[in-house]
Amino acid sequence: MKDIKEIDIAELTAGFYILNLGSVLEITEEDSKYALVISRMNEKHVFRYPKDAKLWVISNAPNGN
Repeated sequence: MKDIKEIDIAELTAGFYILNLGSVLEITEEDSKYALVISRMNEKHVFRYPKDAKLWVISNAPNGN
C-alpha cells in the first residue's frame, strides 16, 4: 500500500515521488525558491516552489523514498 504524506520542501531529496507530478531528479536551491527537475511522461520538467512550500509525496512509489 502506498502512503501519501505532506513534507516541507526542505526535506525533499532526489528520488522522492511528488503526487501528480513524478519523481524528483534534481533540486537546486535559489535565493527565494527551490527549482525541482521532475521526470514526468518520459520528459524532464522544471518546477519552482517558494522555500516555505509543502508538497505531497508518495512513499513506496517507484523511485519513492
